[in-house]
Amino acid sequence: MPKISSVLNWSFPDWSDLFTKQAIDLLAALACYTLIWFAFVILIQLFFFYFLRIRDHRDHWLDMKLKVFNPGIHLICLLFLIAGLPLANVGYKLPLVTLIKLPYFIVQTVIKNIFLLIVILLVVMFFWLLIIKLFQTIPAIMSGKSFSDAVRYSWFEMSAKKIRHLTLVFLTNLIVLLLLIGLVFCIQTLVDRVPFFSARVSANLLIVFFTGLLYGATYELLRCIF
Repeated sequence: MPKISSVLNWSFPDWSDLFTKQAIDLLAALACYTLIWFAFVILIQLFFFYFLRIRDHRDHWLDMKLKVFNPGIHLICLLFLIAGLPLANVGYKLPLVTLIKLPYFIVQTVIKNIFLLIVILLVVMFFWLLIIKLFQTIPAIMSGKSFSDAVRYSWFEMSAKKIRHLTLVFLTNLIVLLLLIGLVFCIQTLVDRVPFFSARVSANLLIVFFTGLLYGATYELLRCIF
């Protein structure tokens, strides 16, 4: 499959050129990306369906139904996707978000400019606060509410106490992850200085452990949030 950038930059040819190999490949790629997006939307709804209706037996969520083509749900899922981009670039293995990476030169520019970094962090924090306030919009729509009613319900339902709880959960998860990353780095640094240990074998083992660590941290974060 071609990169998303090549798909977005592609100009549709004349009708006579629609059956060329390049056109067919790009149309097939667009179809694949569309199916992946719908799978992501269904996955988000299944999270809510499981935790609110099946696991917690919430009575007011018993009428939840999957709504694949609801525009409001697609909009909120898109906001979720955007909110997850910084987490995916840190290392969290979020569904679909891991397929989208910020260009390296943008990351380097932001890191080198402290003022720009602070501004971006403040914008990201404000955006995450907005996402938290809209977090229950999707299950409300799945329960039959209109988009405006669902947004209004979620906005007032997500109290300051719940926001503090989610913030604490995220910060705790992030701090533990960073500490474990530091531990992995220290272990590899020590192994590099010991002559009778194979640094390559150690690095491969630590990469496997580190990958599992990222998946575990992602699972714990999603479990606590939902």
